[in-house]
Amino acid sequence: MTFTAESKRETPISMRRKVLLLTGEKASHRELVRDAIDLYDDVLIFSGPVSVDFIRENKIWAIVSDRNGHILTSEVINELEGRAYNSHPSLLPLHRGWQPIFFSVCHNTPVGVSIHQIDSNIDCGGIVFQSEVKLLPNDRLDTLHFRCRLEILKGWVEVWPLLRTGELKPRAQPGRGSFHSRDEFENLFMNFPMGWKTSLDDVRTKFLALSS
Repeated sequence: MTFTAESKRETPISMRRKVLLLTGEKASHRELVRDAIDLYDDVLIFSGPVSVDFIRENKIWAIVSDRNGHILTSEVINELEGRAYNSHPSLLPLHRGWQPIFFSVCHNTPVGVSIHQIDSNIDCGGIVFQSEVKLLPNDRLDTLHFRCRLEILKGWVEVWPLLRTGELKPRAQPGRGSFHSRDEFENLFMNFPMGWKTSLDDVRTKFLALSS
């Protein structure tokens, strides 16, 4: 996925706002997420916890969270009047929390990605984008993860111009869903010697054996 001069729809300088991209320092494709937002707004990339003072001092208008390891406080969310959005590689409300791709495969549920508004609960805010990712016959966890990342990038490209103008409104997540903690993941994943190169069939087989 590339952004060229021909494809760039620049927002007039007077209408550009400052958006904080919260992402891990080693997050894959984080520059592409930045470029998708930068078509319309000025982007500041940051890795770390954020305070209300930080938001005010840097004149942040909205937050885009993509593979961010820090939870936003309710004070920060309120300061932005809800203009904070997060990507999550599952079809919410399924598999909130830690390593949702792994748990989607373990539980044999559809795999996909979501972009949602951030609220005071983890991965519970209203949804603005969802897309299912089809499984391929020879998929491993790492190849599936890569395709989910690409789908998230497509999501940001699609929804950001609509979110910034208020044309796209979040819709509430249906049902109760599910949640997985870091401890749950680490206690399970230690049983997979091939790690992220484990085939999806082997993930399901091992998970069933461990669950019986």
